[in-house]
Amino acid sequence: MVRRKRTGTHRVAWHIVLAVCALAVRLPAGVSSAAEPAVRVLRDVEYVRRADGALRADIYLPTTPAPHPCVLMIHGGAWLAGVKEHTAWHSRQLAAAGLAAVAIDYRLAPMHRFPAQLDDCRAALVWLAEQADRYELDSDRLAVCGYSAGGHLACLLATTVMSDQRPSVELSAVVAGGAPCEFREEPPASRRLAFWLGGSRAEQPEAYAAASPARFVTAQCPPVFLYHGEVDRLVPVAQPRVLLDELHDVGVSAELHVVRRVGHIGAYWDDAAFQRVIEFLQTQLSVSTESSGETTR
Repeated sequence: MVRRKRTGTHRVAWHIVLAVCALAVRLPAGVSSAAEPAVRVLRDVEYVRRADGALRADIYLPTTPAPHPCVLMIHGGAWLAGVKEHTAWHSRQLAAAGLAAVAIDYRLAPMHRFPAQLDDCRAALVWLAEQADRYELDSDRLAVCGYSAGGHLACLLATTVMSDQRPSVELSAVVAGGAPCEFREEPPASRRLAFWLGGSRAEQPEAYAAASPARFVTAQCPPVFLYHGEVDRLVPVAQPRVLLDELHDVGVSAELHVVRRVGHIGAYWDDAAFQRVIEFLQTQLSVSTESSGETTR
């Protein structure tokens, strides 16, 4: 039985503040656009078609020998905003390190409520596995990376993708930054997440439980790397610690890297933190640390 821990979600004005902050598209301090690694990019590739149109991906490919290990990149934006281009800088860093990065758009609230976002991420994983040969990807070395709302979706993929009710795609690793991981302690009458979960927790308890990655942890989860700002007041660091404890309890390899003296956006753009992300993914996906990207376009 999952233990219920205090997470501090009641202090977070989720849907407005996270959307604004997660959409802060800029380079890290001191990094110019000229310093971005040049890699081959395939843009706007359709990965699934929904009733209201196609959902598309940008594929960032290394110049190292194929097949390439692959990382699904999930943007943030409080589940109601954001586009795949918001992960471009991080995706390029991964490609320069020998990892293909596939950045996706997904359906957004309030027009599309949970679990639409998760369903789209799962569809992207299935599509990657099916199209691996076409894009010279290694479906046996597949990972997921996201931040904020994208980190939450990455955590749900880590904890639910192996379920009998989910697509049978095996993940080798999951990275989640600034991720909310537990909604079952939201104040029962609060409607802060109603735009996404369909009502308050009192009205929609099953939706709040289904959206909580900590609920689904099993020993079959892949290795997980979490990173979080020490002074993140949007998503308290208690959130990933809940998931970390649950993963450790069942023997899953998991680490939480706390980025000192920064908040939600500071951790997102922290160079040293993302370097640790790259090193974790290179280790889990068996990528040589000498891999590097070259200009091919």
